[in-house]
Amino acid sequence: VSFGIELFLGKYSKIKFVNIQHLSPKDFHIDLRRAELEENASLEWNDACVGAGFVHSNCFVSLLGRRAESKLNSVFFGSEKQQFNLYWGMLHSAPETVSNMLTKGALDDFAKAVYRGEIHILRSAPGSNGYQKEDSLLLSKDAESDAVPKLEIDNNDVKCSHGATVSQVDKEKLFYMQSRGLSIGE
Repeated sequence: VSFGIELFLGKYSKIKFVNIQHLSPKDFHIDLRRAELEENASLEWNDACVGAGFVHSNCFVSLLGRRAESKLNSVFFGSEKQQFNLYWGMLHSAPETVSNMLTKGALDDFAKAVYRGEIHILRSAPGSNGYQKEDSLLLSKDAESDAVPKLEIDNNDVKCSHGATVSQVDKEKLFYMQSRGLSIGE
């Protein structure tokens, strides 16, 4: 299954977009999504990816107008031999633009994920603010996750940060939850 989505937000427009992908493990899912935001436009993109055996997902947002704002929230869950290749990108080309990318994922069994996030702030975008964060939780010793956050900043009058974590369930916390009645299946 492959598809493309393009969103064009004019001045002062606002869109909240939700995408849920829950395909069969036998399916391949490939998508390309992009958006362009003009002055004072606002986009909230919410994405959930839990299906398909192989997922290649690209989402790119261009903040073209002053005070344009974009929030990208995504979650993914993989099990068995699912593979995820996820890319989120933000381009700040106008002053006082704001981007916020938050991705959370969990992987079990032999599932694998690669997350690439990129924020590029151009010289023409002073006063802009960019943030990206990716967290992956590994639920088995064979699951794998790689996070590759990237910042490219061509202006010194901005705020921009990124972070990524990949971790397993803490054994002490797991013991605490089991002592409170949580049973763990094999």
